[in-house]
Amino acid sequence: DLAAWAHQDLPFDRLVEVLNPERSASRHPLFQVMLTVGDTAVDAPDLAGLEAAFLDPELSIAKFDLTFAFGERRAADGSPDGLDITVEYATDLYEPRTVGLLLERTLLLLESAAADPDTAVGSIPLLAPEERQLLDSWSGPRTRAPELGLDGLFTRQAARSPQSAALIYEDQEVTYEELDVWSNRLARYLS
Repeated sequence: DLAAWAHQDLPFDRLVEVLNPERSASRHPLFQVMLTVGDTAVDAPDLAGLEAAFLDPELSIAKFDLTFAFGERRAADGSPDGLDITVEYATDLYEPRTVGLLLERTLLLLESAAADPDTAVGSIPLLAPEERQLLDSWSGPRTRAPELGLDGLFTRQAARSPQSAALIYEDQEVTYEELDVWSNRLARYLS
């Protein structure tokens, strides 16, 4: 990230030229979603004898498939006074309701993070309580995932039933014990 930050002033056209990504007229050459964060409290320049003001141009097209622009608002004394969020999207790709739901999820994430900054990002809810309740009624309550990873679960199953069939393809059958030996051999070879 620091290396990218150090080269932030590199012209975009030059970046595309150097990277030479596979081009498609249906999408942007490097990315489809953009996120910008900035300070919206920039004063208009003081030009002797001229009155200057910033104008927000009204664009009728989106430059990218989806853009989230965050701008920190400041009070007159310079203290933080909120966050402006602008969402721009390609209407041929997204329905207004879909973008509205994305924005609701973003606000829920930001509000939850601001309410408890020590919460791990993975623990922040992205569904409203009524949506979580609906999801639970469809799929049942959440259960904890096993502490073991996929490799640990496989090893446990191989120890429990080594002679049971783990793989069957046409007339070939591989037991858990054989597959465990093969996968350990492959892991040692790769390491």
